[in-house]
Amino acid sequence: MGVETDVPRSDMRIAIIGPAFFGYLDRLAAHMRELGHHVRAFDERPSNTVVVKTILRLLPAAMRARASRQHHAAISAQILRDGVTHVLLVSVETIPISLVTELEARGIKVALYAWDSLANKPQLARLAKRMTRVASFDPVDCKKSGMTYLPLFSLAPSGSTHGTADRPVDFLFCGTLHGDRSKWLRQIRQIAAARGYRIKIMAYTPARGLWLVRNGFRPREWGIMAYLQTTPFYPAAVYAEMARAKVVIDLPHVRQTGLTMRCFEAWSQGATLLSLGRVNSDHETELPALVRPSLKARLVTVAKTPSTDIEFAMSQALACPQGSLPAEVAMAISATHFADRILEFLNQPHMIDCHHVR
Repeated sequence: MGVETDVPRSDMRIAIIGPAFFGYLDRLAAHMRELGHHVRAFDERPSNTVVVKTILRLLPAAMRARASRQHHAAISAQILRDGVTHVLLVSVETIPISLVTELEARGIKVALYAWDSLANKPQLARLAKRMTRVASFDPVDCKKSGMTYLPLFSLAPSGSTHGTADRPVDFLFCGTLHGDRSKWLRQIRQIAAARGYRIKIMAYTPARGLWLVRNGFRPREWGIMAYLQTTPFYPAAVYAEMARAKVVIDLPHVRQTGLTMRCFEAWSQGATLLSLGRVNSDHETELPALVRPSLKARLVTVAKTPSTDIEFAMSQALACPQGSLPAEVAMAISATHFADRILEFLNQPHMIDCHHVR
């Protein structure tokens, strides 16, 4: 379930629990250990592989519930053995409020960080209603519900010195192929071909067969199959491609307004960000004050409307600056700064009246 190393900088012993999406939580925990903190990451599911998740979905509800209870009981026992003082739940979907109550009864502080918008995660929203220490990456959710706003960060090494002339790729997309992303990418590819833009697509799907089932009768989507990969991209490979790209394309989930990790990773590698299909295209209030001027100069957003002019947005993005961020901005969007903010958040008293969370 993880290995602890290094000498702690504080008496806090932290457990991070959440879905094991692309290893982000493991990498954040490892980074915090490098900073000298006691941190261990736990996957909230018994397994995150496609095969096991499919089998679990096919099991009767009672058997699925029993498997979850056993897994959560094992996590709780390990937390108690480790002498954990603080637990951070990150966008959890299977953790019940009874586990939170049990840990708090043992004197452990438990906080929730929403790494997704509440509108997209009903279980997360239900859990948030029952907790009093809640933060989110989504500024709209925070404004509605009184949660603490903690923007995301980049785990990528900063300081890319590639300027515009050293970036052979005009547009880069790297992400999971879900929702309406195929449609957006089809339009982007058509514009790139017509305008002579150099484009690179790194598209991931956990199961090619499932993608075919969903899109087999949609011929317009078949062109994206040439780019599909069924194994996640290594972070180092993603960062290397970002450092070669002038513009990184962000295609957010439906009903999501928070800036994702991919946005901050792109900025940390000196690229401009083109965010297409945003529910709310005004990110001025979403960016921390320290970094707002620098990052706004490298951000083009387009809301999803019938009149969206993607071609104009692409030309706007290419006209934005690329290259190294100022040192203070790079630090402000780094994992180190986020770790400091998370530690402050975990140590604060109860933050909100849980009944205010909608």
